[in-house]
Amino acid sequence: MSSLNEKNLSLAIASLENGESPSIAKAALAFNVNRTTLSRRYKGQTLCHEESHQHLQRLSPPQEKYLTDWIIDLDRRGLPPSYLRVKEMAKRILHESGDDEDLGANWIRGYRKRNPSITSLLGVRLDHKRVDGTQYDIMKTFYDRFHEIQARYKVKPQNIWNVDETGLHAGRGSNGRVLGENRGKKRTFKRDPEVREWVTVIECINAVGGRIRPFVIFKGQEIQNTWFNAESPAWRYTCSMNGWTSNDIGKDWVMNSFLKEAVSTTNHTHSILVMDNHASHTSLEIEIECKLRNVHIIFLPPHSSHILQPLDLSYFGPLKAKCRNFINSISELTDAQPIKKWRFLEAYSTAWNSITINTILSGWSAAGLHPFDPNRGLNSSFMRDLRANKRAELPLYTPSLPPAINSAETAETAETAEQISYMSTPKHQRQLHTMLRLYEKSNVGKDTTAGRALFREIKYKLGRSINASQAEIAQLKDALHQKECELEAQMQKKRKRVRNTDGGRVVEMEDIERVNQELHQKEQEDKARRAAQEAEEAAMNIHTWQLDNY
Repeated sequence: MSSLNEKNLSLAIASLENGESPSIAKAALAFNVNRTTLSRRYKGQTLCHEESHQHLQRLSPPQEKYLTDWIIDLDRRGLPPSYLRVKEMAKRILHESGDDEDLGANWIRGYRKRNPSITSLLGVRLDHKRVDGTQYDIMKTFYDRFHEIQARYKVKPQNIWNVDETGLHAGRGSNGRVLGENRGKKRTFKRDPEVREWVTVIECINAVGGRIRPFVIFKGQEIQNTWFNAESPAWRYTCSMNGWTSNDIGKDWVMNSFLKEAVSTTNHTHSILVMDNHASHTSLEIEIECKLRNVHIIFLPPHSSHILQPLDLSYFGPLKAKCRNFINSISELTDAQPIKKWRFLEAYSTAWNSITINTILSGWSAAGLHPFDPNRGLNSSFMRDLRANKRAELPLYTPSLPPAINSAETAETAETAEQISYMSTPKHQRQLHTMLRLYEKSNVGKDTTAGRALFREIKYKLGRSINASQAEIAQLKDALHQKECELEAQMQKKRKRVRNTDGGRVVEMEDIERVNQELHQKEQEDKARRAAQEAEEAAMNIHTWQLDNY
């Protein structure tokens, strides 16, 4: 059946349901479709071509929609998945449905045909220097995405967060006016404390002035108890060889700081996390965990933090200035003796506690994120002009996408709310029971056309709920697989020197396999010996117990 005829059938059915056409015959005549086909389709006796062949698809429509949303989300964040990655995720979803057969060579082609919102693109790695000419468009895309997510999921300001790290020298103070010998010069040198170790602090603020605990990264191999005193703040601490953040540290912050302290565990509200596109923020495990907790990560465009990041606009400047001033006061009273780590924590804590809510709010306002005013950023003094003429004015921002409005949420009557609950996809057993009870209590005859249509709707909703659960399980297992691979790579295996059969240092793969087999055999022998020893000890204990009770 042609797409035009299929479209006319849909319009004819809609006119019958809305009461615009008084009969099937007149609707068929008005929309130029076959009356018998329209009658069967309207009564639910037949399905359209696409729906009638859905049972032949490897992934059901809800599963394909889940996969499509996953692809679009990654693409908007600058991480479009490859063909191989998409097929791997599709196979994981199929595995949860009990289907372990491999996907065909043309599956991607059919998937794209059924989902026109996905297309094949050439992934080009763009050097940051080439972004300059399109900076305005890139920033406008960022504002569009932020506005779309906030409107679609109705994200409240207290659930909009910004995270970034800042670095400081533990013993470096600030310049300032001093007194000294009059030698005809306008400046003199101040001695800094000897310790100049780099310290990184991860900070996170929200759009109403709230904060979570800082995450401090010292330079070192292991955390030492002498770095702290009784007054050190109850923050989170770790260390690295250079005092910088890393992939593992970034993952730990997301999992154990942000998701535990900033994201609510008692309800299912949505959150937004604005961050830079650093490698430590883009692991698959972080993406999946945030998605499951309704956290929408929005990455800042390259080289735009001085325009779009609230932390850079109002927070880090006064925080670091006050911290350095405190270090100055300490070093002047102690003749620039080395600043210990606990002294640095004292300085940073004092500066941290002095930051006001208004200081935090001014950063969000300057970025144009809350209140939402993109022209604050797009027309800022730092923006590069689109034209060669430096005096040319930049265009005012207009949203590319209007806010998504859910008509169901504007229902005003209890009856409409009950219908919404009745037709929503059940997420757990209680909602399923509610749906079935409403169906049983309904006055619609089970053998009528309306009754059969209602039953098909319930069956579809249940199937979609199961498919969505299977897709989520597949994503969880994918994250688990990634974690297992990381653990396997980090596991310390027993080592043994490998030599060839002549005792030389040049070895073949068979020499390595031989040594691995020897190690495996030795482990099995040790395991059997320990088991025999434990059995012997157990027998001796039983014998002793029998003698004691004789």
